[in-house]
Amino acid sequence: DFSRSIFWQSFMQRAVALESRFDQAMFREVVLTGASLEGASFQKAQVLDSLLNGTHLQGASFREADLAGSHLRNADVEGADFTGARHLPKDLVEQDR
Repeated sequence: DFSRSIFWQSFMQRAVALESRFDQAMFREVVLTGASLEGASFQKAQVLDSLLNGTHLQGASFREADLAGSHLRNADVEGADFTGARHLPKDLVEQDR
C-alpha cells in the first residue's frame, strides 16, 4: 500500500507493482515506462509530467486522478477505469479511437 506516498523524479522503469494501491499518491516527473501495474489503484492520485509509455495498466483504476503532462503511449489500458480523471493525455485519448 503506497497510498498518499510521494514519488518525485523517481526512475521506476519496468517496476512490478501488481494490484498495489497508490490512492491519493503524488507522482511528479516519474519514469514508469514498461512497468507492470495491472489492477493497481491510482484513485485521486496526481500523476504529473510522468512517463508511463508501454506500461501494463489492465484493470487499473485512475478514478478522479490528475494526469496533467503525463504520457501513456502504447500503454495497455484494457479495462482500466478513468472515470472522472482530469487532463487525460492526448496519446491516451487517441488510443480510444
